[in-house]
Amino acid sequence: MDPGQFTTVAKISSTESTAAGALAEANHAYQRRYFHIAEPVDGLVRLDGVLDAEGGATLRTALQPFMKPVKDDDRSYGSAAPDALVELGRQGSGGKRDSAGRGRS
Repeated sequence: MDPGQFTTVAKISSTESTAAGALAEANHAYQRRYFHIAEPVDGLVRLDGVLDAEGGATLRTALQPFMKPVKDDDRSYGSAAPDALVELGRQGSGGKRDSAGRGRS
C-alpha cells in the first residue's frame, strides 16, 4: 500500500471507529460547503463551490441524464458538464422548496 492509500485507510478507520466520529465528520463537511456564482465578465459567468458527499452525489445523479452522448456529439466531459448543468437549471426539479432552499418530499 502506498503512503497515500495508507493515509486514506487510516483516516477512514479512525473516523469509522465510532458512529459519533462519522457523524461529526459528515456534519463538518456539510458546514464547509459553499457555492458562488460571479457576475458576468466578458460574457462568461464563473462558478465555484464545494459540496458535501451527499450533495455532490445528488448533483451528479441529476446531471447524468443530460450527459449521455448523442450521435455526432464530439463534446468533451468538460464541455458536456456545463451544458448539462444549464439544462438541469432550465428544467428545474419541480420539487417544493422551503425557505432554506432544501427540497421537501
